[in-house]
Amino acid sequence: MTPVVVRARFDRRVQSGHILFVQSGRTREVMVSRRALLSVASPPLADEPRLLEYAETFCSIALTQTVLDRNPVAETFLVTANDVMNWLRGWRSTRPLAVDGAKRSSVQN
Repeated sequence: MTPVVVRARFDRRVQSGHILFVQSGRTREVMVSRRALLSVASPPLADEPRLLEYAETFCSIALTQTVLDRNPVAETFLVTANDVMNWLRGWRSTRPLAVDGAKRSSVQN
């Protein structure tokens, strides 16, 4: 199910973002680092319009952390520049997942 953004807030002092979203009936939050904001598009900007424009993208990037078992029950996520760069490279769709002890390729989106 696609995440639904409830609220997005930009912290001007540290130039980072906070997104509250709902997915499958669960309320979760994403902390977006300044460098993640700079990395998601060109030209690099860390501001409120960039956070709002890419809010759903940051939520999707955060949810890949649950798919890859970094923390399947997490309610709060941190999206960093490394997470964004991996997402931009298509890492999520090419990394093999282990299922019942056997490896198989993940489904392409």
